[in-house]
Amino acid sequence: MKKELSLLKLDYSDLHIIETPWQLCPKSDSDFDAEFKTDSGELPIFLGGEGIPKKKYVPIREVWSQMEGVLKKGLTKAIGLANCDEDLVNHITLAAKIKPACNFIELHLRHQQPEFVKYLRKKNILPIASTVFSELDSDKYLTEVAKSHRKQSNDVSARFFCQKLVFQNIK
Repeated sequence: MKKELSLLKLDYSDLHIIETPWQLCPKSDSDFDAEFKTDSGELPIFLGGEGIPKKKYVPIREVWSQMEGVLKKGLTKAIGLANCDEDLVNHITLAAKIKPACNFIELHLRHQQPEFVKYLRKKNILPIASTVFSELDSDKYLTEVAKSHRKQSNDVSARFFCQKLVFQNIK
């Protein structure tokens, strides 16, 4: 990570995340039928990571430990997740010395995931919507609402989520 920060002319990053919580490629060319299988048969694994030779598979707990190391070295201010479901978040938090600060997840008008958002909040992990504006222009109802208020579909969606977050925090 030091090399990447150097290329960006930065001393640290604000947030470092695990973006892809599943196996990136099969262990061998003949292993394609093992879709999302793991080295132990149950835990997700990753390819690579800081200081790990390419093509070596690593259990997610080891990856999270490395993330904690990056934070302890001061190379980032926070560590988090992306695209992790409840089972994976739970698995990581059970092993973590430092819990994830956030989880970037699919959240938009068609996919609001209220129970998962509630779960993350209960664990004090900030849910971050990674796809708020997903396919909004093709939604005829949203387009009609936007037109009636002389706004764009994205404006209506953003307002919806802002109001939802505000009202949820008040309760």
